[in-house]
Amino acid sequence: MFRIILALSILLTGFTLCFAQGDDTTQTQINLKAGMEFSVKLETPIDVTKTKVGSDLSFKLLADLKGEGGTIPKGSVVSGRVVEIQKVSAKKNHSVVGIIIDFCKFGEEFVMLNGIITSVEGMPENVKYENSDKNLSITTLSLEGKNIMIESGKSFNIKLTKNAKSGE
Repeated sequence: MFRIILALSILLTGFTLCFAQGDDTTQTQINLKAGMEFSVKLETPIDVTKTKVGSDLSFKLLADLKGEGGTIPKGSVVSGRVVEIQKVSAKKNHSVVGIIIDFCKFGEEFVMLNGIITSVEGMPENVKYENSDKNLSITTLSLEGKNIMIESGKSFNIKLTKNAKSGE
């Protein structure tokens, strides 16, 4: 009886040790340099008559983003937020939407991003892109005489204003 209990204890300990072993693969840190440019596709439509300040925005990378130490794959989620909204009114003849790019998520990793929007597919030529002096990652789009509406599926070009590292 003692041998059976000893054998079962050893077997149970062996299974416990096998399943307790963590995944031995370590994630390499990916470094992205300031000035790097990439394109994303808007997943969340923006309409200054409906979108609220604080609304989350979701984008998808249109191509692999290659940095030092690795690559963030195409299709990874880039998240942002609306930080300013102004619609055309009797007092203001232009609409404004302020957008901040927050981070990119790929697998279980995150990269905090500081980037500005340099262009948006399909926007009228008279849209102005202004970047905040106070915050390097806020871009304000303004349009004279018309409310800004950006449909999902439109591509945005983003330029990093600061270096970024995964895991930070």
